[in-house]
Amino acid sequence: MFDDRPRTFVPPTGGRSGARKITRAIYALDASLAATDYRAATAFLQTQVKARSLFILFTHVLDQRSARELASALRSLLPRHLPLCVLMRDMDLEAMVSAPATSEEDLYAKGAAAEQIAAREDLLRALKKAGVLVLDAKPGDVTPELVKRYLEVKARRLL
Repeated sequence: MFDDRPRTFVPPTGGRSGARKITRAIYALDASLAATDYRAATAFLQTQVKARSLFILFTHVLDQRSARELASALRSLLPRHLPLCVLMRDMDLEAMVSAPATSEEDLYAKGAAAEQIAAREDLLRALKKAGVLVLDAKPGDVTPELVKRYLEVKARRLL
């Protein structure tokens, strides 16, 4: 887990004990307002994990600068590792774009929301083009979609 620097590292382990270790590590963390440094996180992971591995990064990118840094950091993992970026969709933003406009302010808000969604789509395309696996999912669908994607990776023997 990381923000502006790695906060904790749980070495790769399988099974239920591995899941429990991750859960305990997450609960031990305190929230921070520090900006996310994707490059620091991927550089740290590369020093800790030598064998080819599937790296799964869960994120909700909010701005263009972060999107560029995310894409660059995940590309740096290739070809040694296989990065999978799980991008959480912003359902409120999507609802704003499809909601009817009742005022001039609504039109501006819809325009800004549409720009955010377009920028996100650009990020998705750039990641896929670079060879990064991408899972674009609604928050409620992440778990089953992630399991499905993991099984695809195993079936295609990408690791």
